[in-house]
Amino acid sequence: MAGRIIVLSLVCAVMFMACDDMQISPKMIEADGQTYIACRGLVWVRSEGGGLLGGSESFKVTFTDAAGLGHTIRGLKKVAVTDVPKTVPASMPLHPSLTTSDGKPVVEGFTYTWSDGSQARFHDGGWESVQVPNDACKRP
Repeated sequence: MAGRIIVLSLVCAVMFMACDDMQISPKMIEADGQTYIACRGLVWVRSEGGGLLGGSESFKVTFTDAAGLGHTIRGLKKVAVTDVPKTVPASMPLHPSLTTSDGKPVVEGFTYTWSDGSQARFHDGGWESVQVPNDACKRP
């Protein structure tokens, strides 16, 4: 009886280790120093062996990007999956002035947008970054 329990425990442990880690996108995937964005469907991370029984463990990641293209990356040594931030800093203008395009002085606390899409807020006599919605999963 004890032998069966040990064998059953080992089988369960091996099955548990072989299970996929599945998450719902959007997710940011850091894989061996590269960043990928999963925008649709599921993100699958699976161990491809190694670890306890021999060699170093490697992983396989499967996901779909913003354009709807599926990706599978194999042989990864390190994988981390996190939520995609809902907002990101807007690009800052290269040479912001202290007057608007119509010659009026900028106003404290107001956010301004330049023709190149950059944005900044005038605060305490200087320009500061503003947060904008993250468009990482917007269709190209």
